[in-house]
Amino acid sequence: MTLSDGETVRFEVKGLIGNRIVEADIRPDGVVEELEIEIGENAVPEAVAQALKKFAPSFAPSAEAPRIEKSIRPSDIGLPEIWHEFSGTNFDVEIRSDGKAVWIEPA
Repeated sequence: MTLSDGETVRFEVKGLIGNRIVEADIRPDGVVEELEIEIGENAVPEAVAQALKKFAPSFAPSAEAPRIEKSIRPSDIGLPEIWHEFSGTNFDVEIRSDGKAVWIEPA
């Protein structure tokens, strides 16, 4: 469903699997747009950790909610991509699992 401002309506489902927070963004037709799984720092791939140090050396985790999420979402060609999302104090960082694409935005 599209609202008058062009925004697409979607549903966000959030819950726990074990002690990990899991979120799913779901379109009204039932298609999952994104699946986010909270992970620990030790589960971050080495390529992602190196990209974080290289492209965001001043990154500081958010004191309120220092979360790292593994995000599975479709790429531009429809195949799934895995990104790692870091919640920061001043800015948030998203890094593709191969470490070759980085997105930085204000927190």
